Amino acid sequence: MVFRAMVNGANDQTVISYDQEAFPYWRIRRDATTNTVHFETSSNGIYWITRKKMNAAFSLAAVKFALYAGAWGTGNASPGAAKYDNFQLLDSSSARVNVALAANGGSATLSSHYAANYPAAAAINGDRYRLNSPDGTYNMAHSAQSAPKPDWLQVDFNGLKTIDVIDVVTTQHNVSTPAIATEVMTFTTYGITAFEVQYWNGSGCFMSGNNLSRCQSRGQRCRKPL
Repeated sequence: MVFRAMVNGANDQTVISYDQEAFPYWRIRRDATTNTVHFETSSNGIYWITRKKMNAAFSLAAVKFALYAGAWGTGNASPGAAKYDNFQLLDSSSARVNVALAANGGSATLSSHYAANYPAAAAINGDRYRLNSPDGTYNMAHSAQSAPKPDWLQVDFNGLKTIDVIDVVTTQHNVSTPAIATEVMTFTTYGITAFEVQYWNGSGCFMSGNNLSRCQSRGQRCRKPL
């Protein structure tokens, strides 16, 4: 999958391996505040991962979209048909932005590490689907079993942000055949049940206003309104 920007003949592109289960939704979004263009993918059309970000470097007054598909180097003279549906042009001000993403300036710190291939950054990469990341590491943060308890994961934003929800996503029960995370998906093996969600309001750390029983009784994904 290629994300490409060309300005004044200069080609700037990022290539990742395509995953039809993890990338069924694509989005190109402009941030008017920073004048940056974001190329994003999503597994469910709700939560988006920025795959490439570029500075517009010019005044962006209008956008034109052209969709086309092709195949080459496959050795298949009839590779099939590409179908696009549900094309939408939306005001970017209505789009929810994940301020925890590294592409949006977020960073994560873990109290301890089980191993180097379980990075803290995996907790905020926006990918709630796969067991393994494209770079070969595990797509989860994992603390050391022998470390003093309780464990903690801290997420820092790029400056002050107004947030209204925190999603906690734990490991799926069947990691070899994952599914899209939902609030009613349950687990019996890998998920976490004893945890707190806290946020900093500028002067102190506070618990989320929602009670924890909902998170403890449900499975893979838990939404915490603030």
